Amino acid sequence: MGATLALLALPLGVAVPAVAAPAPTSIVAASHATAVTPSAVSRVVSGAVSSAAATAAPGVARGDDPTTAPLAAQRAGVLAAGAAAPRSMPDWFTGPRLDGIDVSAWDGPVSWSAHRAKGVSFAWIKATEGKAWRSSTFATQYAGAARHGVLRGAYHFARPANSGGVPQARFFVRNGGAWRADGRTLPGALDLEMPPSGDDCYGMSPAALRAWIGDFTREYRRLTGRNAIIYTTNYWWRTCTGNTTAFAATHRLWLARYSTTPGTIPGGWARPSVWQYSEDVMDKNVWFGSAASLRAWARG
Repeated sequence: MGATLALLALPLGVAVPAVAAPAPTSIVAASHATAVTPSAVSRVVSGAVSSAAATAAPGVARGDDPTTAPLAAQRAGVLAAGAAAPRSMPDWFTGPRLDGIDVSAWDGPVSWSAHRAKGVSFAWIKATEGKAWRSSTFATQYAGAARHGVLRGAYHFARPANSGGVPQARFFVRNGGAWRADGRTLPGALDLEMPPSGDDCYGMSPAALRAWIGDFTREYRRLTGRNAIIYTTNYWWRTCTGNTTAFAATHRLWLARYSTTPGTIPGGWARPSVWQYSEDVMDKNVWFGSAASLRAWARG
């Protein structure tokens, strides 16, 4: 994940400040994948963004392979040129909110005490990717968050072309994605976004991807008793699943869009529960709701 619009973490109850829009188009979300290749810079999701413009962007897409240099581009959605925030916002956007972050092996040691002091209340930590990759820093990052009173969960970067949803869900749960009714463990997150290279939709049809997501989420619920939260972008969900509404009633949405608002909400969801709005050193998120509502969701 990276950002072309850098926003500071926001305190509870404070609306997102307006920021100057980059010209002419801004890139919306970066990859959580283990590697980002040079082809990622020149390829875009929608609209026209040159590779030179992407390289000049201040945000970086970050891989978890320490041999892979970060690239100054993100590839999981593009704002329409000149898009402006609506004049009035719904209550869920203007109401209470909590600050959070998400981290991966690329981030290395995390100063959880510093983040907690700045108001970070929750975090997701990358545990696994595909059918075999495990984060070498997950256990340390996960335990550190808990020691400092940060509600935390694990996330899995989906690789639908590598294996079925069921084996990937099992691999995730075995390697950090399990949920516990301890009041401080968030349900696991299924990260669905464009790969760092290759076809945006992993060479799969919308019907095949819908089936894959269904297999993963059903198996995750069978193993943990909880529904995973789905991380995605408007572009990926609409393009690669056909904008299915099959998961809106049962799974919370974690929407990535680096702007002053979450923008268009895909897939029949009324709103995102979590919004990833910026990457400034680390990916920044907000939970739309009170601290009590987040704790209640963690407890199940």
